[in-house]
Parts: sequence; C-alpha cells; structure tokens
Amino acid sequence: MLKLTFKAGGPSEVALDKPRITIGRDKSNTVVLDAAGVSGFHAEIQVDDGKAYLVDLGSTNGTFVNGKKIAGKVEIKAWDSLRFEKVEAEIVDTEKRRPTQVSRAVTDADLKAGGQATQVRPAVSNWKLVGKTGPVAGKTVTVTGKLVVGREDGVDLKIDESTVSRRHAEISLEGGVLKLKDLGSANGTFVNGQKVTEATLKSGDEVRFDKVSFGVEGGAGGAARTSVRPAVDPNATVIGKAAGTQMLPTAGASLKGADGKSHALSGEVTVGRVAGNTIVVEDATVSGKHAKLTCAAGTWTVEDLGSTNGTFVNGKKVTSQALKGGDKVRFGKVEFSFEQQDTASGTQAFNAIDDATRPKKALGGGLPTWAWGLIGFVIVGAALGAWFGLGGGSSPTDAKLQAGKSWAQRLTNDR
Repeated sequence: MLKLTFKAGGPSEVALDKPRITIGRDKSNTVVLDAAGVSGFHAEIQVDDGKAYLVDLGSTNGTFVNGKKIAGKVEIKAWDSLRFEKVEAEIVDTEKRRPTQVSRAVTDADLKAGGQATQVRPAVSNWKLVGKTGPVAGKTVTVTGKLVVGREDGVDLKIDESTVSRRHAEISLEGGVLKLKDLGSANGTFVNGQKVTEATLKSGDEVRFDKVSFGVEGGAGGAARTSVRPAVDPNATVIGKAAGTQMLPTAGASLKGADGKSHALSGEVTVGRVAGNTIVVEDATVSGKHAKLTCAAGTWTVEDLGSTNGTFVNGKKVTSQALKGGDKVRFGKVEFSFEQQDTASGTQAFNAIDDATRPKKALGGGLPTWAWGLIGFVIVGAALGAWFGLGGGSSPTDAKLQAGKSWAQRLTNDR
C-alpha cells in the first residue's frame, strides 16, 4: 500500500486509500500543513485504478516531485520525493523494498565546506572506509573521530537505503583504535559476515549495513593481518621427479559468478539468500542458508546445509565435496566457478640433491675415490720401473731405483 509520509516535524503519515486527498494550510484539507509559504489549498492527490497522481492547485510557491516543479497532473510512484514549498514528504510502499540508492561518500572537502556544522579535527588518521558495493565502490571516507552512519539527514555518512536505519551505527576512533557500535538498527550491522552490536575493527575487515558494505583500511591492524608464507623446510616431502622440489601452500581461492564478479574465500564462507551470509545470492532457488565452504590443509570443501534445491559440483549433487581449480559449483540454479591458483605457481624449487651431486660413500675398505686414483697412478709407475729394471739386469730392489719405484715394489711384495 502507498502512503504519504512527512519528514520530521510534519503531519502523521496518510494512506493513499481514498479517491481524493487534499493538502494545504486550510483546516478543511485532508492533510493540514501549518507552514508559511503553503497555500490554503495547495495541492491534492488523486487515486484512480491503482495509480496515484499529484495535482498542484495553483499554489503560490509551487509543488515539486523529485526536485522538479510540476504543473497540472503528474503520476507519482513509490519512493518519489514531494515538496510543498519547504515541507518535504515521500511516497512509500509498505509492501515493497526500497531500491538501493547510496549517496556519494563524504569527503574531506565536504566536511571542510563552509556552512557545515561538522568540523574536521586536526588529528591525523590513516583509517579509511572504502566502498565495496553499488555507487560507493572505490570511494573513500577518512575516519578522524566519530562517524554516524544512517539514512536521515544530518548524519556523517548518509545511505539512502530503506533497510538502513535513520541512525544505524557509529564508528569512532579512540586512541588509534577503530570501534564500531550498532545504534539499535532494524536490520543489523555485520563485520566479516557476523552480526555485531559492538566490535573493534582491524584493517582488512568488511563492515556491512544491510547490503551496503565497506572495507576497512589503515591503522596498525594491517600488519597484524599480513599473511606470511612459511619458509621452505629442507625436510619437507618432495613432490614430483625433480629432487628437492617442495610444494608451498596454494594461493587464495575464489568463487566467480556468471556476471564475472569474484568472491574471495577466507575462513568459513556461507552462501545463501538472506542477509548475514558471506555471499548473498538473491535467487528463489537458493535457500536462506544454503551451503558453506571451509578450507583445511590448503583444500577447500563445499558442504550443503540442508538446502531445498541442492548443491552441485560439476553437475553432481553433493552433501560434501573437496574442490579443485576449475570446478563448477551450483547452488540451486545459480552456478559459480571455483578458482584457485595453480599449484605450480606455488611451487618453489631449490638446488636438487641427486646422485650426481650427492657426496659418494667410500668404496671397499673405506678409502675415498681420490685415494684409489693415486694408488692406480703409483702402480702404473711401479710397473714401468720394474720393466726397465729387468731390461738392464738390475734388481727391482736396486738402490738406484727412484724412491717412488722402490716404494711401489715394496707395496707389491707386501700384497
């Protein structure tokens, strides 16, 4: 049902369930606007065949729809903004969700602009909120003190989304620590997919207000979340034919949708249709909490959580299944591609120790190879000396033999 609602200080909301609703300063109107600049009979709303029309009744200061002054009869729809001189109102549909519309991110220039009530403190901060979804994607808000997030005018970060509360949450920087506090919002505040009332934020966290999410950057938390790859262990299991090739942990994985959008996987990842899941899939064939993905020893596994329409891997219905790069994972009728960096890219080769480079064990008797080479050389020399000695009639033990020959002869006799 359509209703006419007014901003703070205005009349109570009015259901558009009558053929004719008059608006003006005169007490006989259906909606009385006791404000300067509003004419006695300013405008009227006509409802005909399920449609609503706004008609200006020749007011002095005009009637406006979405910022444009109207003349005559104009159709109005849910979420249209109306203004009667300076009195602002809106058409709402109590049975439908407001289309997502996020205002641009607040910048330092906005806060410093003249006439703004908010003053920028001189404090230096490297804490930032970076928009990740919708129109705020890539836009940055620097946090220097207290930042109130909500839908109403006057908050520090305004998000024009019906499921975001008027004053939804508060982010504050105290002593270099970034804190988040939910202000009793209707649909909750989430950090890394978990609903929270209060939380201390770290660099790399994802903060979500309904479906509008921001990444947290800066502060000392970034260093704390840095992932360090283990050093190569020389005693690690060797993979493949090349001796010494050691497999390192594989790089991060992701699910890539048909629209080309990739969802990085980290920790426990839940997939489902309702808010609160890590990956929200708005499709009627996907259950509220459909499946989860977990990683152990570098291997990701998908597990069905009792979904109505099942979880599939490469076309086969599964309850739990280990995944590998390139697998097609389907939740109901929505399919994703599981992507993971090739294990080859995570392979590090160090100098192989094989038979060609390994120090040899000594041959029989415990002598090293070089010793046997020297002995062979001496034996050949001794043999030549003996031959020459026989030819000259001299004894092999003659004192005239060279020291090397004599030694060789004694060695031969000893053996």
